[in-house]
Formats: sequence, C-alpha cells, structure tokens
Amino acid sequence: MHRTLPLALFAAMLAGCASDAPQLETEHSYRVEWIGERPLIDRSHLTITFAADGRAHGNAGCNHWFAGYTLKGQALSFDPA
Repeated sequence: MHRTLPLALFAAMLAGCASDAPQLETEHSYRVEWIGERPLIDRSHLTITFAADGRAHGNAGCNHWFAGYTLKGQALSFDPA
C-alpha cells in the first residue's frame, strides 16, 4: 500500500514537540511529493520504504534505489544510495 506523504510533513512530524518521541513507521511505502521546500517535477514518481533493519529502498521512475538510513532523535540521515 502506498501512502502519500510529503517529505516536509514527515520531517515536521519527526520534529514535533510531543512528549513521546515519534517512531518511524517501517515496512510501509510512501510516495514522496516534496523534498525540502521543492515539489517533485510533475508526474514524477518517487517512493520510499523504511525497513526495520535500517535499510531504505524505493523506486524513482525507471530506477530502483536502496541505502542505509539512521534515525537519531529527530535527525534522519541516509548513506549513499
């Protein structure tokens, strides 16, 4: 199942001021619509799935990608894809 989730909204969720630290949902696919403050080009299709083992993978049009990721507190970072 794909979920539409702007990356900016995802970042805001991670940076929220809730008393419980937000947890990254794994094994769900998200369709990325924004990166930072810029929307993707029209009709672009970029997906991302976070696996529980610290790997992320997805599809960027005709290219499949994968990379390690780390979530430390409110900072989400990726290894080279």
